[in-house]
Amino acid sequence: MKKLFLHGFMGAGSDWNITQGLTPDLPCFGDNSEQFESREELFEKLYQHFVNDLKITKEDCIIGYSLGGRVVMELVYKMKMPVNRCFILCAHPGLASLEQREQRSVQEKKWIQALAEKNKFLENWYKNDLFSELVKLNHFNELYQRRLEDKGEYWRKSFDYYALSKQPDLSPLIQNSSIKMDYFYGEFDKKFRAIAKNLNLLGDHITIHQVEGADHALPWMCDIEGLIDQILD
Repeated sequence: MKKLFLHGFMGAGSDWNITQGLTPDLPCFGDNSEQFESREELFEKLYQHFVNDLKITKEDCIIGYSLGGRVVMELVYKMKMPVNRCFILCAHPGLASLEQREQRSVQEKKWIQALAEKNKFLENWYKNDLFSELVKLNHFNELYQRRLEDKGEYWRKSFDYYALSKQPDLSPLIQNSSIKMDYFYGEFDKKFRAIAKNLNLLGDHITIHQVEGADHALPWMCDIEGLIDQILD
């Protein structure tokens, strides 16, 4: 069984601390500067790359964190990418109303503007309550330095493709699917605990896991590969 790991916003495939698996850089991040005419074109190219080039099949599993988790849900539950099951780490299935999407769009435009001063943006980004535990860890400095050293020249462009305000509400598609989902959230991540609670109502094919002592930054706060392997054994 192959495992495909998709990273989060500002991240790269190298963010994953794993011993075995496929860890590509998503467009606009890491070393992937590929650009597309539209959001739809990007998702179609990702689908084709994963299925045709990386040979992901219904025997394999796909893992996504935050932004990467949203990409996974859209590929699997909307575009019907063939996988055995998916593992979602702290990711939003989509906003249900136009009003919510409009409010989110306002916030996203502020982030895009703030990214013009990347260092200041990063400083403010990690003050978010989502990362309250991450910033206490010794290896946070390594992560922060990695983000500082990343040119980040396409981070602003990434909102054209991955913005939550542009993502469809995937909850109905998830509810009507038989593809198994294991959803992880951190003990101190109140926002995604609530999202997990709502997802748990969508069917028995969804299993919720709380990661003790963690906040939103699960790839840096627990052995994700080990947790997944325990479930697959």
